[in-house]
Amino acid sequence: MKRTGRKTKHTALCMIVALMQLWATAAATPPQESDRWKQHYRDSLRSYIFEHGSASVDCYLSYPIGDSLVDPDFGNNASELAVLYRFLRHALEDTLVCVQEIVITGHSSPDGSARVNERLSLKRAEQFLNHLNTEYHMAEKYMVTLQSVGADWQKLRELIAASPYKWRDDALRIIDGTDTPDRKKMQLAWLGGGDAHKRMYEELYPKLRRVEVKINYDVQCMKQKLRRPEKPDFGKLEIPKLRLRTLYRPEVPEAFTPLMAIKTNLLFDVALMPNIEVEIPLGRRWSLNGEYMFPWWLINNDRYCLQLLSGGAELRYWPGNRFRHKTLTGHFAGLYAGGGKYDLQWKENGYQGEFFIAAGLSYGYSLPLSRRWNMEFSLGIGLLRTDYRHYRARDNYKTLLWQNNGRYTWFGPTKAKISLVWLLGNKKGGRR
Repeated sequence: MKRTGRKTKHTALCMIVALMQLWATAAATPPQESDRWKQHYRDSLRSYIFEHGSASVDCYLSYPIGDSLVDPDFGNNASELAVLYRFLRHALEDTLVCVQEIVITGHSSPDGSARVNERLSLKRAEQFLNHLNTEYHMAEKYMVTLQSVGADWQKLRELIAASPYKWRDDALRIIDGTDTPDRKKMQLAWLGGGDAHKRMYEELYPKLRRVEVKINYDVQCMKQKLRRPEKPDFGKLEIPKLRLRTLYRPEVPEAFTPLMAIKTNLLFDVALMPNIEVEIPLGRRWSLNGEYMFPWWLINNDRYCLQLLSGGAELRYWPGNRFRHKTLTGHFAGLYAGGGKYDLQWKENGYQGEFFIAAGLSYGYSLPLSRRWNMEFSLGIGLLRTDYRHYRARDNYKTLLWQNNGRYTWFGPTKAKISLVWLLGNKKGGRR
């Protein structure tokens, strides 16, 4: 039976959702049944493409207000990206399909001015493309078009029309009016004594901050691929001799994910102060760094003493676009604290401290040298406090005479590092 009439966008979205559900059901079935479901999903997607010429999916990413970076760890982004990756994997990797163009459209909520929202939605589309390039290299393989909608008033109207709010009809009249966007926002802000704006801000606006990915296909190209080629006459077919260089394919570098880093501060090493640090990444933007220093020297028949046991921990935050930087590379800011004990002597004068404490803020940069080696530069500014005992050495530095006790407090630079970093981790299998 032929279907007549114009297809609505609701029908298209329902079909995409149905395709997603087919794939989810396939993942939960036994292997043999799963293969049948995957084939059914592939055939359904192909039928949809032949009928519409394109397929699209909305990715409802969570953004902080005014932000455009794609953060998989923020809000519900992980599950949204999983649905998107599943869609793209079957929409792009099918050998039958012929991709003509990929359109990425950024949307925003009407929080700021119209010009700011349009600029923000375009930036979200650009950052989203950068994110997809790390997985699918879209810009290298396909023609990609970026679009900006700005504040998505049409989507806001659809959400309000489907809501049970008491002020729904009044809000729809305001949106359908001829006032400027700024005046519409002002009228909506006062609607319902402010309740309308609060509910839209908390429940509806997050659904407007999204990115739509639409793939346009060359249906004629796909139909030509479906035609079965004529069988060649192998009796008359001459098989050329192959040379080794025609079979060579360059090796694709293997991805490397560091699980931890082992470091040493070269400044302390030059001063003959053994030290070691261990840093563990906590996701893409956070890491925990621990350090331990243990020089224990008596030099020139106890004339000089350098004995120090100290340790500390530092929580670090790595800003910026983490998809453009490897883990544990780039700029970072940290909060550190540590302590220890010491015995420092220079000829007759010496100082002992059973405990000192230092805490403050740090900033640094980790420069990648190779896949497994970095060079790290950092400076910490904070507060150092210690109780000490002053002594003098007698009897050829064998006897220590206590002179007085004291307390010392210092605010300023408390640590400086130029560290050599060795990254340890796993290789993700590449292809040859």
